[in-house]
Formats: sequence, structure tokens, C-alpha cells
Amino acid sequence: MTHKFRFAKFIMRIALLGRPNVGKSTLFNRLIGARQAVVSPLRGTTRDRLYGRLTWRGVSMTLIDTGGFEQGVDDADRQAVQRHIHLALQEANQLLLVCDAQEGVVPADAELAERLRTIGKPLLLVVNKDSKDSRAVALYYRERRGIPAENVCTLKTLDQEEITRVIYEALGR
Repeated sequence: MTHKFRFAKFIMRIALLGRPNVGKSTLFNRLIGARQAVVSPLRGTTRDRLYGRLTWRGVSMTLIDTGGFEQGVDDADRQAVQRHIHLALQEANQLLLVCDAQEGVVPADAELAERLRTIGKPLLLVVNKDSKDSRAVALYYRERRGIPAENVCTLKTLDQEEITRVIYEALGR
């Protein structure tokens, strides 16, 4: 008797998470190599989930761009954004938290990092928007929030290939 086995190819599903306006959509566009997500300085531009594909050295990745995480929201539009974030967390098998180095260490980022760390899915913290404090912000999350050093990076001058490699090495192991 001959058996045919079909193996589903593992696809990394990576949710990009963070507060409003930390650069999630800009990073999403940079990674997929297209302007698929709307980027704006206006808070709340991304309201749902947006999906993009990326292949790196034969590995398929689906990126999920999300709106900004906020707690205690009371209007219907912002509550809908939070529901989409929750759904992205369920769909993803890896998490990428984006923080804004220009704002330094923000309590809301630290709290979100802690919540995501306890979910049990691989977590990469990306320090975005280069500033003189980029390394200090990254160091804070490594030393004070228990995120392994190899899972914290600053984007600084990394090109698309280097960013993708860092994501794969941190999340795809």
C-alpha cells in the first residue's frame, strides 16, 4: 500500500504591533517592497488589518499590519481597531513589536511588550525612528523586560534584506 503524505509548508504569519504612529505601516511597506499601507502622520490612519507577502531565501512570510494599540478606548472606531489587533494576535504565529526611539521608553510600550511576551509566541522588538536614544531603548527592553538580546534590534540603517534576515533569525528558528 502506498501512502501519499502532503506536508503543509510552514508560513510565518507576523503581526506588526505597537502604539499609534510608531512606524508599523512604514515598516510593513519597507518589508514588502511596495506602498500597500497608507502612511500618515495622522493618528488612527490604519483601522483594520492589512496583509502583505514577503519571501526571503525560499521562506514565505505573511505580514499583518495593524492599527495602534491603545487601552481604555471608549469610541466605536477605536474599539474596532483594538478588535482587529486582537484578531491579528490570534492569526499570527510570530509577533513584531515596533517602538519609537524618538519618544524613548514609554510606559505603554513597556506594558505592551510585557503582555506580548507572556502570550508565548516568538516576539521581536524593533526600535524604529532612529535617534540618539535608540540603543538605550533597545538596552532597556533587553535588561529590564526580559526580552532576549537577539530578539531586540534597532532599524537604524538596515536595508530591506538585513531587516528581513533579522526577523527570520529572531522569529523563524
